Amino acid sequence: MTSNSRFSRYLRSCKSWWAPACRSHRASTSFLCKTVLPRRSPRCPSPSPSSTSAGCLPAAPKSSTSCGPPWRTGTSSCFLAEAMKVTREFFNLPLEEKQKYSNIVDGEKLGMDGYGNDMVVKENQVLDWNDRLNLLVEPESLRTYRLWPTQPPSFRDILSEYTIKCKAAANLVFRNMAKMLNLQEEHLVNMIGDNSITQAIFNYYPQCPRPDHVLGLKAHIDGSIITVNFADAEGLQLQKNGVWYNVPIVPNALVMNVGDIMEILSNGFFKSLVHRVVTNAEKERLSFVLVYTLELETELEPVSELVDDKRPAQYMKIKLHDYMEKYHDTYATGTLAIDGVKI
Repeated sequence: MTSNSRFSRYLRSCKSWWAPACRSHRASTSFLCKTVLPRRSPRCPSPSPSSTSAGCLPAAPKSSTSCGPPWRTGTSSCFLAEAMKVTREFFNLPLEEKQKYSNIVDGEKLGMDGYGNDMVVKENQVLDWNDRLNLLVEPESLRTYRLWPTQPPSFRDILSEYTIKCKAAANLVFRNMAKMLNLQEEHLVNMIGDNSITQAIFNYYPQCPRPDHVLGLKAHIDGSIITVNFADAEGLQLQKNGVWYNVPIVPNALVMNVGDIMEILSNGFFKSLVHRVVTNAEKERLSFVLVYTLELETELEPVSELVDDKRPAQYMKIKLHDYMEKYHDTYATGTLAIDGVKI
């Protein structure tokens, strides 16, 4: 099987300074919000109290977490505003125009790339209250340009430039992570290399009449190295010790989540924590996400320099495409693939 086809299978699958939002509630699949939601709508979690304001935020802890504070990248505010502008303009297009980039042809879903929503892979899976556009951006050889919107006219150029700028920012993060792990500064950058795989995900979360019953994005952890998130409104929440915390919006800043791959590579030093996106009855939300992962033939295991007698390997060795098969199955049901590879 080629790397391309393995990646297609993968595509089909596809924080402590905050004030608490609400207690954790596992999403229930027992009933459908028929009075509010269209057919094939998101399933409803148990009702939860409204999110509290982020308010006065305590300092970040010394222990590692899945997500850093919103981080200013040095990218101009004008460019970030333009990136959000083309995202909004795309989702504001007539449905017929957006469907030109659909990932469904003759009623059959061909993969995650393209315009659409959740892939239905399991009976009674938890679905999300959003629209998505997924586009593979790196390596360039795997891009499917027929699914890259030509409206708005600047969309393709903005996406290409944003990908380059974020790659530079991600490499800076990898260098600092390597220092924290007492590795050579370029260790993670060289390990990840130029042939890493990057997916762009554009999300539109419309207003929802029942935000207490519907999630914009189901609770999950990322199967990535890191995930870079740029959003125009609050809604992202992270879970720690059974409590949900709001992630504040800082102008012209990105939020970077650690994913499962980095947790395994770091032998558990960095953790991928559970997060979700809540809906809002009065305000829509847009986000522009870049997901960084590795070539699917990669043998995934803790970095050898981080394994010794005092701290043996915490995760078993597994090929990434096998791990992503597990991730694909668990993501649909709200369980965690990382638990299946812990020793």
